[in-house]
Amino acid sequence: MNEKKALPDNHKRSLSVTARHIEQGIREIELLLLNNNPDNATSTKESLTSVIKNLNNEERASILDLIKYLKIENEKMIKDLNLPKEKLYEDRIVRGRLSHIWALLVDSTPKGLKGYGELNSNQAEVLDSYINKLLDIVYKLQAIIK
Repeated sequence: MNEKKALPDNHKRSLSVTARHIEQGIREIELLLLNNNPDNATSTKESLTSVIKNLNNEERASILDLIKYLKIENEKMIKDLNLPKEKLYEDRIVRGRLSHIWALLVDSTPKGLKGYGELNSNQAEVLDSYINKLLDIVYKLQAIIK
């Protein structure tokens, strides 16, 4: 590598994180702008996220064109500065996401939501039913990847 482009390892690690965030942002923007679903960026009907498409086709195309250049320059920086790649293991990613989902669900039980006020027994039973079904699925998912 050119001596002018040589950076200390600490700087490389930090820039590597920056480059990964740029990659992720680019992926999210492309997914959003290339998604043909008029209402949602998700694939399910019962989603709590609705994306309102308010960019016209010309704006969308201009953004996508510039995103290509952002991607090229980011990749050039990665290569030229010899930034380290992060190795991710899919089982660890899945475990982490499932653990986060589990924590959210446990905090969403009637007991976990006491700070928001009391629920009557009927309301608590209905909520418990939904949360327990979701937790059962999470437990089954966790069992697959032990």
